[in-house]
Amino acid sequence: MIVIPHHYSHLPHLIDYACLVASPVLALGALVLMRASLNHLGKQWSLKARVLDDHKMVTDGPYGLVRHPIYTAMLAMLVANTLLFHNWIGAIPAFICFFVGTWMRVKSEEKLLSETFGKEFEEYRKRVPAIIPGL
Repeated sequence: MIVIPHHYSHLPHLIDYACLVASPVLALGALVLMRASLNHLGKQWSLKARVLDDHKMVTDGPYGLVRHPIYTAMLAMLVANTLLFHNWIGAIPAFICFFVGTWMRVKSEEKLLSETFGKEFEEYRKRVPAIIPGL
């Protein structure tokens, strides 16, 4: 059993409150990012990876920060839910499923974009991280 010294006994409550505040803030940020990403894609957005005849490579707005901001928003929602519900055991398989599924989808989408836009997409890929800014 771990004994927390009296002067640190407030820390678990502070962590709970911080999670209660951070979760909706993060979720709201994710929704804003999702909406901005969809607006920037316009009619080019689809559930199925595809390229239209007049397809343009979008690299501005949220796509200037990460190549797949919709997946960034989905990850932020997953983190927000984890913070809110404190289900750390359930979060582990959720994060594994998210990263495996997203990795598969990103590979598929980026193959299509690379075939369509060639060097322009390769330069963009080198310059802009896939999902997490700064990585």
